[in-house]
Amino acid sequence: MKKLYLDIDGVLLTSKNTRVADGAVEFIDLALSNFECYWLTTHCKDGNCNQVLKLLAHYFPNDIIERLKRVKPTKWDTLKTEGIDLGSDFYWVDDFVFEAEKLVLKKNFRLENLILVDQKNKNDLVLKIKYMINQGLNGMLPWNYHMKKAIYSMSFKNRLMFHFGFLDINCSFKNYENMSKEELLEAIRNLKKPWWNWLFFFGIH
Repeated sequence: MKKLYLDIDGVLLTSKNTRVADGAVEFIDLALSNFECYWLTTHCKDGNCNQVLKLLAHYFPNDIIERLKRVKPTKWDTLKTEGIDLGSDFYWVDDFVFEAEKLVLKKNFRLENLILVDQKNKNDLVLKIKYMINQGLNGMLPWNYHMKKAIYSMSFKNRLMFHFGFLDINCSFKNYENMSKEELLEAIRNLKKPWWNWLFFFGIH
């Protein structure tokens, strides 16, 4: 089952912990029914869920708290990514993450697994969980995880040759073997095709 890492402040509760977030009860119901859930919050850094449950008991009824006991703890120190099994199939739901955490996800080709919640949108929490359920029905890693991993294992010049070949459908990769990295980059930039955006998708820019 796909893993779901959950923050509390700004996700299940409003950012200042004044009340239950809009859609939180439905979100919890769908999350527990479709994912293996883990806490990823400053309220649970030491592998102990007691503080989390004690906090949430001030906001949610007892039946919800009993269900939330199924959510597993995580251990982390500085960055929340320390508590994520980056080799697994997962989503991480939060309202804010540090750039250093985004960098860890990017280096592991998992940035698309981060789901940011915007409480200004009243239906955002429910829309996001339904999106995750629909995306995760087959239980497989996103296709671009495998594609990116393969591409990033190439040398920089081979990556450029791959992208130029990808954009220039009529070419043969070996046509560019004698080009320098600078010449390849310039050739790619001069391609007047809408597929230029693929370079940014794959991280070559």
